Amino acid sequence: MTYSRGGIEGKLDMKSRFFEIQTDRISYLQGDVVLVTVSPKLTNLPPFESLTLLISCFGQISKSNFDAKFPPNAKQQTKNYFELKNDFPHRVYPLSYSFTLPCTAPFTGKECSFVMGSGLIFQSLKLFATHTYRIDLFVRQGGVMYLGDQKDIVVRQTFNEVITTPLVSFDLDNYQMKITTDKASYYPQEFGVVLFEVNSKTQRATSKAKITLFQIMEMYFEDGTTVIKKPLMTSEVLPFQPYYYGKDHLC
Repeated sequence: MTYSRGGIEGKLDMKSRFFEIQTDRISYLQGDVVLVTVSPKLTNLPPFESLTLLISCFGQISKSNFDAKFPPNAKQQTKNYFELKNDFPHRVYPLSYSFTLPCTAPFTGKECSFVMGSGLIFQSLKLFATHTYRIDLFVRQGGVMYLGDQKDIVVRQTFNEVITTPLVSFDLDNYQMKITTDKASYYPQEFGVVLFEVNSKTQRATSKAKITLFQIMEMYFEDGTTVIKKPLMTSEVLPFQPYYYGKDHLC
């Protein structure tokens, strides 16, 4: 039997699809308990006395790294790291069972950095992870194995474990400013805080600084990439006195 992106290929008869799978949710976090319910399709159900049901579930993780220095140079890696098989002979249907997802995943990544003009240093690590757990149904009857429906469920990794907090550092002569956020990412309607740190080692007062926070959305298509950039906030910081050092928030 072989699998394709569009479905299942191989010597499969639609009449062999005896069961369907339902999960209690469509999306899960790592460590969650998944409740699976198997229900028969009465129109194609064979005699129970010769039926054995084998449910196979395995997890697959897909990881993409993007280095902002040489876009687009995505490096993607896919790995299977979780597998579970359950045999259900002579059970009463619909039947339900549960299993617990792994609490960890083999994430690896390195921080990338590059230098822009005027001494601006930006450090970032973008690590996008999507877990897909596929549940397959196999029906044994008379020594013949039939493959039934399959179910994909998505497991999301928590943001703060995959994306580092962005940091922008200005280092000009004896004057340094660092700008960061309180978290690596935010959900819609969530309140975010932009923090900055100033360290002036000069004998002169500095002029006021203007800081703008942008929202950047990247959409990837087969024929190219579209980038939408929109300013979210603009703030002006008062001039700093000689040898000033301090921390504050912008919003």
